[in-house]
Amino acid sequence: MSATQLQSHSGKALVLILAALGIPTAQATTFCMLAAETYYQQLYCEVTAGGGGGALPSFADFKRNNPTVQALLLKRPAKRLGIEVALPQSEKRKQIAVDPDAPLPSQAAAPERRAESSARTPVPDAARAALLSAGLAACRLQGAEIACGERRYELTDNRANRHLRAGALGEENRMNLPVFAGNLADAPSVGNYLYRAYQRYVEKMLDIGLGGATMNYGKFAFLFKDLSEKGVDFAGRFETMYRYLRKDKASIGVSGQVQPDQRLRLVDCGGLGERIIVCARSGRNYVYLHR
Repeated sequence: MSATQLQSHSGKALVLILAALGIPTAQATTFCMLAAETYYQQLYCEVTAGGGGGALPSFADFKRNNPTVQALLLKRPAKRLGIEVALPQSEKRKQIAVDPDAPLPSQAAAPERRAESSARTPVPDAARAALLSAGLAACRLQGAEIACGERRYELTDNRANRHLRAGALGEENRMNLPVFAGNLADAPSVGNYLYRAYQRYVEKMLDIGLGGATMNYGKFAFLFKDLSEKGVDFAGRFETMYRYLRKDKASIGVSGQVQPDQRLRLVDCGGLGERIIVCARSGRNYVYLHR
């Protein structure tokens, strides 16, 4: 299939998004899950991967539709594949939309600083001790490296399969996100859960060599809210996503080099435990790993 034909099938937006993540243009339709930021976008990828995307619009055109239309477009081809589609809530019950790049309400900055912090990776209050212990306030960001005293964190890229641990791409390797068992109206509880779940997500993406293609914390939190509103199992959906990514990664090579955004600043970063620092800018995520 030529590049022109591929773009016609999957949409230029999908090709460009995945190219920025180090995924070859020729594999854009295969790594669709990396570009999916909502429940219906994930289902779109699942349906097309199952061979049911013939009647669907391109990924870019699909994204332009509202959730109700997206659900209707997916319903018939998904049913043929045995995939259940949760319908969107009615307008009366629908919660306020969340900006995928914005921090959670409990972590938002003061009004005058909110715009500045919207591209950052927010961290719940209970996790701030981890940031302080990592000495992030005294760190220096220098392109592909973050220096925190004697500790060095290097920008992680996508890794070739030959460099992965044995069994990383096997069926037994599960993402196993923790399951949220609290009250969705309890913002601190949600924030603490999302921090733990996001740390697990990043660690498992590193495990299969896709450290250069992770979603940022804001998008991760948005997807949690999106799935929760529809009554869909958040951890279960990520397990499905991980299954597709393992399968794709096992048979397809990816680009290893990740170039940091020149506008990236330390205020765009947050710590995930002692080994990982994540930075987000303009919708892209950058993972720095302690070596």
